Amino acid sequence: MKFKCREKHGKMTRALAQLERIYTDTGNAISTADAQDATENFFNHAYHFKDFLKRDFPAKAKRIEEHVTRSRVLSLVADLHNSLKHADDISKRRRQHEKETGSPPVGDLVRINTHTKIDLGPTTARCSQRLEITFQNATYDVCNLAKKTVREWDVFLAAEGIVLTL
Repeated sequence: MKFKCREKHGKMTRALAQLERIYTDTGNAISTADAQDATENFFNHAYHFKDFLKRDFPAKAKRIEEHVTRSRVLSLVADLHNSLKHADDISKRRRQHEKETGSPPVGDLVRINTHTKIDLGPTTARCSQRLEITFQNATYDVCNLAKKTVREWDVFLAAEGIVLTL
């Protein structure tokens, strides 16, 4: 079965929608597992979208890789994905990226924090969860980073004339 990049893009945007839902309303559930799973799911799809693009548009593979390297957002996505996947230090890749782009270092992934908010109503409670990813030198809101990631990919697709049609 051959998967196409439009399908991966769809999974990435649905994963973003799931994160946005968790940020606004998880019903009465306060488990942090959903938010953490949704975060990992989004960054997996966002990272692998690059591979699907390269396979579907091999003539643009070099430009795709260059775009990821130049983009602070997409480089962070790569770091997060690799940190979550390998559970190890990604500082070597970061140093190489910083050397190539001149962007300041964020350091190693330190932690992912989940902030749970509970709004109590007269008869029910509504919960929401916000996640932050903390590197040694920077902290990012997961949902904002996810939105920027989708935007970054969409801008690249438009600039390259790539239309993801059904």
